[in-house]
Amino acid sequence: MSRNKEELIRQLAIKIEEELRDMILKGPHPSLTSLSAFCSCCLEFRHRKNVRLVKMDGDELPICLECMEKRKWKESDSFEALEYQARTIAIMRIKGIAD
Repeated sequence: MSRNKEELIRQLAIKIEEELRDMILKGPHPSLTSLSAFCSCCLEFRHRKNVRLVKMDGDELPICLECMEKRKWKESDSFEALEYQARTIAIMRIKGIAD
Protein backbone atom coordinates (compact mmCIF):
# COMPACT_ATOMS: atom_id res chain seq x y z
CA MET A 1 0.00 0.00 0.00
CA SER A 2 1.38 3.39 -0.93
CA ARG A 3 2.35 5.86 1.76
CA ASN A 4 -0.22 8.44 0.57
CA LYS A 5 -3.01 5.84 0.69
CA GLU A 6 -1.99 4.78 4.21
CA GLU A 7 -1.96 8.41 5.37
CA LEU A 8 -5.38 9.09 3.82
CA ILE A 9 -6.82 6.00 5.53
CA ARG A 10 -5.29 7.10 8.85
CA GLN A 11 -6.79 10.60 8.56
CA LEU A 12 -10.19 9.22 7.55
CA ALA A 13 -10.11 6.79 10.50
CA ILE A 14 -9.54 9.67 12.92
CA LYS A 15 -12.45 11.65 11.43
CA ILE A 16 -14.81 8.65 11.38
CA GLU A 17 -13.85 7.68 14.92
CA GLU A 18 -14.81 11.17 16.14
CA GLU A 19 -18.14 10.99 14.29
CA LEU A 20 -18.93 7.53 15.67
CA ARG A 21 -18.03 8.52 19.23
CA ASP A 22 -20.29 11.57 18.91
CA MET A 23 -23.20 9.40 17.70
CA ILE A 24 -22.63 6.86 20.47
CA LEU A 25 -22.78 9.63 23.09
CA LYS A 26 -26.24 10.59 21.84
CA GLY A 27 -27.60 7.06 22.07
CA PRO A 28 -26.78 3.41 21.50
CA HIS A 29 -25.94 2.49 17.92
CA PRO A 30 -24.63 -1.09 18.00
CA SER A 31 -24.97 -1.51 14.24
CA LEU A 32 -22.50 1.34 13.67
CA THR A 33 -19.75 -0.48 15.54
CA SER A 34 -20.29 -4.03 14.32
CA LEU A 35 -17.13 -5.83 13.23
CA SER A 36 -19.01 -8.45 11.22
CA ALA A 37 -19.14 -8.10 7.46
CA PHE A 38 -20.85 -10.28 4.87
CA CYS A 39 -18.79 -11.60 1.96
CA SER A 40 -20.82 -11.36 -1.24
CA CYS A 41 -18.79 -14.18 -2.79
CA CYS A 42 -18.73 -17.05 -0.25
CA LEU A 43 -21.89 -15.73 1.47
CA GLU A 44 -20.38 -15.97 4.95
CA PHE A 45 -19.95 -13.43 7.73
CA ARG A 46 -16.30 -12.51 8.33
CA HIS A 47 -14.42 -10.17 10.62
CA ARG A 48 -14.65 -6.74 9.04
CA LYS A 49 -10.85 -6.32 8.95
CA ASN A 50 -10.71 -9.29 6.53
CA VAL A 51 -13.20 -7.80 4.06
CA ARG A 52 -12.55 -5.28 1.30
CA LEU A 53 -14.66 -3.59 -1.36
CA VAL A 54 -14.13 -5.01 -4.85
CA LYS A 55 -15.46 -3.37 -8.02
CA MET A 56 -17.70 -5.72 -10.02
CA ASP A 57 -20.13 -4.93 -12.80
CA GLY A 58 -20.20 -1.24 -11.96
CA ASP A 59 -20.84 -1.85 -8.26
CA GLU A 60 -18.60 -2.34 -5.23
CA LEU A 61 -19.19 -5.49 -3.22
CA PRO A 62 -17.73 -6.58 0.13
CA ILE A 63 -15.47 -9.58 -0.51
CA CYS A 64 -13.34 -11.42 2.06
CA LEU A 65 -9.58 -11.59 1.58
CA GLU A 66 -9.74 -15.36 1.14
CA CYS A 67 -12.13 -15.10 -1.83
CA MET A 68 -10.11 -12.22 -3.27
CA GLU A 69 -6.96 -14.31 -3.17
CA LYS A 70 -8.62 -17.40 -4.67
CA ARG A 71 -10.06 -15.44 -7.57
CA LYS A 72 -7.19 -12.97 -7.98
CA TRP A 73 -9.52 -10.01 -7.46
CA LYS A 74 -8.13 -6.62 -6.52
CA GLU A 75 -9.47 -4.14 -3.99
CA SER A 76 -11.26 -1.16 -5.47
CA ASP A 77 -9.25 2.07 -5.46
CA SER A 78 -12.34 4.23 -4.88
CA PHE A 79 -12.85 6.65 -2.02
CA GLU A 80 -15.59 4.36 -0.67
CA ALA A 81 -13.10 1.48 -0.41
CA LEU A 82 -10.66 3.70 1.50
CA GLU A 83 -13.47 4.89 3.75
CA TYR A 84 -14.48 1.26 4.44
CA GLN A 85 -10.96 0.49 5.68
CA ALA A 86 -10.84 3.69 7.71
CA ARG A 87 -14.22 2.93 9.31
CA THR A 88 -12.94 -0.54 10.28
CA ILE A 89 -9.91 1.02 11.97
CA ALA A 90 -12.12 3.57 13.76
CA ILE A 91 -14.48 0.87 15.06
CA MET A 92 -11.56 -1.22 16.29
CA ARG A 93 -10.14 1.82 18.13
CA ILE A 94 -13.49 2.54 19.77
CA LYS A 95 -13.72 -1.08 20.90
CA GLY A 96 -10.14 -0.97 22.19
CA ILE A 97 -8.82 -3.47 19.65
CA ALA A 98 -5.36 -2.77 18.22
CA ASP A 99 -5.39 -2.22 14.46
